[in-house]
Amino acid sequence: MKMKKLAPMLALTLCVSALSGCTGDQKVSFHSYWQQDSHVKESVHETLVYNVAFTPDAGLDKIGYGLSYDNGQYKTVLVSEEVDGKTVYTYTTELNITVTYTLNGESESFTDTIVSVSKFYDVYNALKPISSEKTLVSHTPTSSGSKSELSACYQAFEYSVSTIYDADGKGGVAAVAQKGQASVENRFEIDEKKYSYLDNEVLLFAARGLNSVVTSAKLISYSPFAKAVQTVGFNFAAEESASFTFLKNGEERTQTITYRPMTMVLNEKNPGASQTAWIAKTTDSQNNLHRNVILKLQTPLSYSLGTLVYTLASATYE
Repeated sequence: MKMKKLAPMLALTLCVSALSGCTGDQKVSFHSYWQQDSHVKESVHETLVYNVAFTPDAGLDKIGYGLSYDNGQYKTVLVSEEVDGKTVYTYTTELNITVTYTLNGESESFTDTIVSVSKFYDVYNALKPISSEKTLVSHTPTSSGSKSELSACYQAFEYSVSTIYDADGKGGVAAVAQKGQASVENRFEIDEKKYSYLDNEVLLFAARGLNSVVTSAKLISYSPFAKAVQTVGFNFAAEESASFTFLKNGEERTQTITYRPMTMVLNEKNPGASQTAWIAKTTDSQNNLHRNVILKLQTPLSYSLGTLVYTLASATYE
């Protein structure tokens, strides 16, 4: 098994660069199901916290050294404000997780992080993006095979990505900078004749805004690492129900919640693995108790090394 040292492992865990397959063929409408009442404009201040666990897979036995992820936490904050008569959302996400490498009885641990801040308009303006910023620190596994030193088992990456969109929504500029290197800007155009466009950092959140009758959909989004606008598919499986325990506004609750498993996939020749999110189903569009929250997220790492599993720990609505 060869493992290319091209991009940080965690850079691909929460973006479409690590997704697969696609169905659907129409534009979709979004609804404010993250509000309790999706029919009116509500002030939104939502904080979600997830515990992140690592489940190893078969590829881990082939790399020739030990690799594990622990103490993972993922936090999202959604805040609305009025700007020039329009509702603008600021969506902040932060992933922190400890990665440990082990070779010949020696171990070394690092804290890998991904932080993103996105600004976009509300559903009345089709979640049209304004800007996004992303920074990440990742210690990525290197090629499999015999290693003489622990430091040869990983490669450290520090990246920042900044995307600014044109006011007319017809294009944007993305700047990618790796630590110690000059920033590289890429201009891209947006063609929404067939599919609606969303910023890459908002894709998972946007899935919460789809009506329960939608079983599949396609969107387009610019991937700064692929340097291209790509088509992304959302595919929903039949609804299921399970018991979930998490803090809601500080109070621990255990309840049975109906959810729809959604697979987010990329329409590419070599798409890679897919992400699966369990999204709470809308209970009542005017009294939506669970606000279409993502209850669980499964994100496979490359090369069958394992899966990061995000489980909702708390939801706070202010």
